[in-house]
Amino acid sequence: MIKQKLYNLTILLLVGFSFLGCQNTIVENKTIENAVTSQYQLMQNWTDGPTTDQKAFIEYNRAEILKTLEIAETVEIKEKDLAIAFTRFSIGTTVVRQSLWFRRIKDNWTQILVTPSEYSYEHLGFAEKTVELKEIFDKIEKWEEDNPKVWWLIYM
Repeated sequence: MIKQKLYNLTILLLVGFSFLGCQNTIVENKTIENAVTSQYQLMQNWTDGPTTDQKAFIEYNRAEILKTLEIAETVEIKEKDLAIAFTRFSIGTTVVRQSLWFRRIKDNWTQILVTPSEYSYEHLGFAEKTVELKEIFDKIEKWEEDNPKVWWLIYM
């Protein structure tokens, strides 16, 4: 009985102390441009877990990705606190174009985890697909259509 209580107390203390080391990991991004830059700078998080050829390739080329990163355009949907950033970067002669979605939460732009599509607009806060959304999705498709078909792009 006493051993069980000591064991429970030890576990409770270990869990409690582990929370003392926790810090707020939300990066403050007051502009969409800062949010984009932060997302790419935190790219090492994409390589957590088991190493694969794609993850290793991205990790080895992270400096070049950051050096060549450009934000070509941002589109903001103010009434929904949403924005899309049209970005491009290169590795060697390969140019990659991406569109990243962001949501403003308490004046802080954060990337939307699930990439919206023209078939999943409800989680963006729209009751129906609007002309504005259709135009945005068409623009995204046009922006990304010439992306190279390379083996390492799956994690990007």
